[in-house]
Amino acid sequence: MLFAIDKRAAIKHTFRVPEKWLLLCCLLGGWLGGLIAQQLFRHKTRKQPFKSLFYLTILLDCIAVILYLSRGALLH
Repeated sequence: MLFAIDKRAAIKHTFRVPEKWLLLCCLLGGWLGGLIAQQLFRHKTRKQPFKSLFYLTILLDCIAVILYLSRGALLH
């Protein structure tokens, strides 16, 4: 949703959603929606370093899930 709001604001030259908010929401689990929105709205798909940081949020979320799941497996 934030990617759509930011894309519309970019087109209308109005107040933009800060990149740090987009990245924070992706880091908090919204990366799948962000990935879909990037392709759907063609927004933030080529901009560096945002693109690298975006993929870093995906990696960090995946690592967190793996650690969480493996911790549960180790306790049993």
